[in-house]
Amino acid sequence: MKHPLQRVGQSDVAAQLSSGAWSSPPGAGSPYVFAKFGLVHGIRTWSKARVSAVGDIDSICAHPGVVGEISLRSTVRSTETFFVRHHDGTDTPVTLEDAPGTVADGHEVVLLFGSLKHPDRGHLYALHNGRTGDSLFLHPGMEAIAPAYEAWVAGCCAAILLAILLVVPGVSWLLAMGVVVVLSIPLRVAAYVGHYWPLTRALKKRANGLLASLLPV
Repeated sequence: MKHPLQRVGQSDVAAQLSSGAWSSPPGAGSPYVFAKFGLVHGIRTWSKARVSAVGDIDSICAHPGVVGEISLRSTVRSTETFFVRHHDGTDTPVTLEDAPGTVADGHEVVLLFGSLKHPDRGHLYALHNGRTGDSLFLHPGMEAIAPAYEAWVAGCCAAILLAILLVVPGVSWLLAMGVVVVLSIPLRVAAYVGHYWPLTRALKKRANGLLASLLPV
Protein backbone atom coordinates (compact mmCIF):
# COMPACT_ATOMS: atom_id res chain seq x y z
CA MET A 1 0.00 0.00 0.00
CA LYS A 2 1.37 3.37 -0.96
CA HIS A 3 2.22 5.62 1.97
CA PRO A 4 -0.08 8.68 2.09
CA LEU A 5 2.91 11.04 2.30
CA GLN A 6 4.62 9.65 -0.79
CA ARG A 7 4.96 12.02 -3.72
CA VAL A 8 3.68 10.58 -6.99
CA GLY A 9 6.00 10.49 -9.98
CA GLN A 10 9.38 10.00 -8.28
CA SER A 11 10.12 6.31 -8.79
CA ASP A 12 13.56 6.41 -7.17
CA VAL A 13 12.14 8.00 -4.02
CA ALA A 14 9.09 5.74 -4.11
CA ALA A 15 11.26 2.63 -4.22
CA GLN A 16 13.04 3.57 -1.03
CA LEU A 17 9.84 4.79 0.61
CA SER A 18 8.42 1.31 0.20
CA SER A 19 10.76 0.37 3.05
CA GLY A 20 9.74 3.50 4.93
CA ALA A 21 12.94 5.52 4.66
CA TRP A 22 14.81 7.92 2.43
CA SER A 23 18.28 9.40 2.91
CA SER A 24 19.73 12.50 1.35
CA PRO A 25 23.50 12.77 0.72
CA PRO A 26 25.15 15.85 2.22
CA GLY A 27 26.84 18.63 0.40
CA ALA A 28 30.25 19.93 1.34
CA GLY A 29 30.35 20.50 5.08
CA SER A 30 26.69 19.54 5.52
CA PRO A 31 25.28 16.78 7.74
CA TYR A 32 23.59 13.62 6.57
CA VAL A 33 19.80 13.64 6.91
CA PHE A 34 17.77 10.45 7.07
CA ALA A 35 13.95 10.41 6.95
CA LYS A 36 11.63 7.67 8.19
CA PHE A 37 7.89 7.55 7.59
CA GLY A 38 5.34 6.03 9.92
CA LEU A 39 2.09 6.20 11.85
CA VAL A 40 1.73 7.55 15.38
CA HIS A 41 0.37 5.32 18.13
CA GLY A 42 0.50 4.89 21.90
CA ILE A 43 0.42 8.57 22.88
CA ARG A 44 0.91 9.38 26.56
CA THR A 45 0.85 12.93 27.92
CA TRP A 46 1.54 14.22 31.40
CA SER A 47 2.48 17.48 33.09
CA LYS A 48 4.66 18.44 36.03
CA ALA A 49 4.01 21.60 38.00
CA ARG A 50 6.65 23.38 40.04
CA VAL A 51 5.58 25.95 42.61
CA SER A 52 8.05 28.39 44.15
CA ALA A 53 7.55 31.07 46.79
CA VAL A 54 8.93 34.57 46.26
CA GLY A 55 9.24 37.01 49.13
CA ASP A 56 11.00 37.73 52.42
CA ILE A 57 10.60 34.18 53.70
CA ASP A 58 13.60 34.34 56.07
CA SER A 59 12.19 37.40 57.84
CA ILE A 60 8.78 35.76 58.29
CA CYS A 61 10.32 32.56 59.65
CA ALA A 62 12.49 34.55 62.08
CA HIS A 63 9.50 36.59 63.34
CA PRO A 64 6.44 34.35 63.69
CA GLY A 65 3.20 36.24 63.58
CA VAL A 66 4.59 39.02 61.39
CA VAL A 67 2.60 39.42 58.21
CA GLY A 68 4.75 39.57 55.12
CA GLU A 69 4.23 39.43 51.40
CA ILE A 70 4.82 36.12 49.68
CA SER A 71 3.86 35.38 46.10
CA LEU A 72 3.66 31.96 44.55
CA ARG A 73 4.89 31.25 41.07
CA SER A 74 4.05 28.07 39.21
CA THR A 75 5.70 26.55 36.17
CA VAL A 76 4.07 23.73 34.23
CA ARG A 77 6.10 21.48 31.94
CA SER A 78 4.30 19.05 29.67
CA THR A 79 5.76 15.85 28.24
CA GLU A 80 4.33 13.80 25.41
CA THR A 81 5.63 10.35 24.45
CA PHE A 82 4.51 8.13 21.59
CA PHE A 83 5.71 5.58 19.06
CA VAL A 84 5.99 5.82 15.30
CA ARG A 85 5.28 2.51 13.54
CA HIS A 86 7.29 2.15 10.31
CA HIS A 87 6.63 0.05 7.21
CA ASP A 88 8.90 -2.76 8.40
CA GLY A 89 6.95 -3.11 11.66
CA THR A 90 9.57 -1.45 13.87
CA ASP A 91 8.76 1.39 16.26
CA THR A 92 10.67 4.58 17.01
CA PRO A 93 9.97 6.10 20.45
CA VAL A 94 9.58 9.89 20.47
CA THR A 95 9.49 12.29 23.42
CA LEU A 96 8.34 15.90 23.02
CA GLU A 97 8.73 18.53 25.72
CA ASP A 98 6.28 21.42 25.98
CA ALA A 99 4.65 20.61 22.66
CA PRO A 100 1.24 19.14 23.54
CA GLY A 101 -1.10 18.21 20.74
CA THR A 102 1.61 18.06 18.08
CA VAL A 103 0.38 14.66 16.90
CA ALA A 104 -2.54 12.30 17.45
CA ASP A 105 -2.93 8.55 17.11
CA GLY A 106 -3.07 7.56 13.46
CA HIS A 107 -1.30 10.66 12.13
CA GLU A 108 1.23 10.08 9.36
CA VAL A 109 4.57 11.65 10.28
CA VAL A 110 8.09 11.97 8.95
CA LEU A 111 10.94 11.64 11.43
CA LEU A 112 14.19 13.30 10.43
CA PHE A 113 17.49 12.05 11.80
CA GLY A 114 20.82 13.83 11.40
CA SER A 115 24.42 12.72 11.63
CA LEU A 116 27.84 14.07 10.74
CA LYS A 117 29.17 10.60 9.88
CA HIS A 118 26.41 8.10 9.11
CA PRO A 119 23.98 8.34 6.17
CA ASP A 120 21.45 5.86 7.58
CA ARG A 121 21.32 6.52 11.32
CA GLY A 122 21.64 9.42 13.71
CA HIS A 123 19.78 11.54 16.25
CA LEU A 124 16.12 12.49 15.86
CA TYR A 125 16.02 16.26 15.41
CA ALA A 126 12.82 17.07 13.52
CA LEU A 127 9.28 15.83 13.05
CA HIS A 128 6.82 16.66 10.29
CA ASN A 129 3.11 15.92 10.73
CA GLY A 130 1.66 15.03 7.35
CA ARG A 131 -1.89 15.40 8.64
CA THR A 132 -1.52 18.98 9.89
CA GLY A 133 1.45 20.12 7.79
CA ASP A 134 3.33 21.29 10.90
CA SER A 135 7.04 20.73 11.46
CA LEU A 136 8.83 20.73 14.80
CA PHE A 137 12.59 20.95 15.38
CA LEU A 138 13.94 19.20 18.48
CA HIS A 139 16.85 21.11 19.98
CA PRO A 140 18.10 18.22 22.19
CA GLY A 141 18.54 16.20 19.01
CA MET A 142 20.46 18.96 17.26
CA GLU A 143 22.70 19.38 20.30
CA ALA A 144 23.39 15.63 20.25
CA ILE A 145 24.42 15.84 16.59
CA ALA A 146 26.91 18.62 17.36
CA PRO A 147 28.57 17.71 20.68
CA ALA A 148 31.98 18.75 19.45
CA TYR A 149 31.59 22.41 20.38
CA GLU A 150 31.20 21.55 24.07
CA ALA A 151 34.28 19.32 23.92
CA TRP A 152 36.20 22.12 22.21
CA VAL A 153 35.31 24.58 24.97
CA ALA A 154 36.26 22.08 27.67
CA GLY A 155 39.59 21.38 25.97
CA CYS A 156 40.40 25.08 25.65
CA CYS A 157 39.54 25.70 29.30
CA ALA A 158 41.73 22.81 30.42
CA ALA A 159 44.63 24.08 28.29
CA ILE A 160 44.27 27.62 29.69
CA LEU A 161 44.17 26.31 33.26
CA LEU A 162 47.30 24.22 32.73
CA ALA A 163 49.11 27.13 31.07
CA ILE A 164 48.32 29.47 33.98
CA LEU A 165 49.52 26.96 36.55
CA LEU A 166 52.75 26.32 34.66
CA VAL A 167 53.61 29.88 33.58
CA VAL A 168 52.57 31.87 36.65
CA PRO A 169 54.55 30.62 39.67
CA GLY A 170 52.68 30.45 42.95
CA VAL A 171 49.27 31.17 41.47
CA SER A 172 46.41 29.71 43.47
CA TRP A 173 43.95 27.19 42.05
CA LEU A 174 41.10 29.50 42.99
CA LEU A 175 42.50 32.42 41.01
CA ALA A 176 43.34 30.22 38.05
CA MET A 177 39.86 28.74 38.01
CA GLY A 178 38.37 32.24 38.18
CA VAL A 179 40.32 33.27 35.10
CA VAL A 180 39.22 30.13 33.26
CA VAL A 181 35.55 30.73 34.13
CA VAL A 182 35.74 34.29 32.80
CA LEU A 183 37.47 33.20 29.59
CA SER A 184 35.04 30.34 29.06
CA ILE A 185 32.25 32.82 28.28
CA PRO A 186 33.75 34.19 25.02
CA LEU A 187 34.94 30.68 24.17
CA ARG A 188 31.39 29.37 24.39
CA VAL A 189 30.12 32.25 22.27
CA ALA A 190 32.81 31.57 19.66
CA ALA A 191 32.02 27.84 19.62
CA TYR A 192 28.29 28.51 19.27
CA VAL A 193 28.68 31.05 16.48
CA GLY A 194 31.42 29.16 14.68
CA HIS A 195 30.11 25.61 14.92
CA TYR A 196 26.74 24.96 16.53
CA TRP A 197 24.74 27.77 14.94
CA PRO A 198 25.90 27.05 11.34
CA LEU A 199 25.24 23.35 11.87
CA THR A 200 21.69 23.90 13.14
CA ARG A 201 21.02 26.17 10.16
CA ALA A 202 22.33 23.45 7.85
CA LEU A 203 20.16 20.83 9.55
CA LYS A 204 17.04 22.94 9.16
CA LYS A 205 17.87 23.72 5.54
CA ARG A 206 18.48 20.04 4.80
CA ALA A 207 15.22 19.10 6.54
CA ASN A 208 13.18 21.60 4.54
CA GLY A 209 14.81 20.50 1.29
CA LEU A 210 14.27 16.80 1.98
CA LEU A 211 10.64 17.31 2.99
CA ALA A 212 10.01 19.36 -0.13
CA SER A 213 11.35 16.51 -2.29
CA LEU A 214 9.31 13.81 -0.54
CA LEU A 215 5.95 15.31 0.28
CA PRO A 216 3.09 16.07 -2.10
CA VAL A 217 2.95 19.52 -3.64
